[in-house]
Amino acid sequence: MPKTQEEILKKIRDRLLRVDFSSYQKFANNAKSIEISKSLDGKGLSTGADIDYYLVNDFLPDVLGDDFEKYQKEEADVKIMGEPASFKTLKVKGDTALSWSKNPIEKKDGRASIDRKFLEDPLPMIMYVRNSENWYKYGPKNPMHESIDWKKLIHSGFYLIDMLKASKYIILKENNKSNSIIDSQDMYRMLINASDEGNFISIPDANKIGKLRFSFIYE
Repeated sequence: MPKTQEEILKKIRDRLLRVDFSSYQKFANNAKSIEISKSLDGKGLSTGADIDYYLVNDFLPDVLGDDFEKYQKEEADVKIMGEPASFKTLKVKGDTALSWSKNPIEKKDGRASIDRKFLEDPLPMIMYVRNSENWYKYGPKNPMHESIDWKKLIHSGFYLIDMLKASKYIILKENNKSNSIIDSQDMYRMLINASDEGNFISIPDANKIGKLRFSFIYE
């Protein structure tokens, strides 16, 4: 019988909880160093990609050993304890693109395009929020969700998100770069739900920023 996302998230969470605090502090410091090396505000599109690269090629293989596998297939970025998951990162409040590309019905030559149905049977998501911050002071002007406490502090750390549950309320929007964007209000709800369900791994804010001593060479 297939595992539920709750069971999958529990396996991933229990393994990540066994990583020691000093390793997570080092990860936070290196992620911050990557961030400030890319742009002054840390919001450049390449920032997330480089942190993703560091996580998949250095940090997780080092701290998880054989319990980690680099697995980039469809929406997956990693396998932890044999379970595939996607990985995303946010500095603070913001929208999240599931893919930075548009997926038209047809290609330019008229052939059918790949239909990436992000919210149909989705994989669990690991969202790394890099800074602890209150996303809202009083709440959004036009709240998309009722009965939510919008004043909660979003702590820095890994949020393990049940995307099957989230897919029931997410409405993807688009801009000039992507047609698969999760609104910041939906993301707030996803993070709060993950935390309330115990699927949160605390990672400290960075306390030391250094100069990068490596470069990113993508294969």
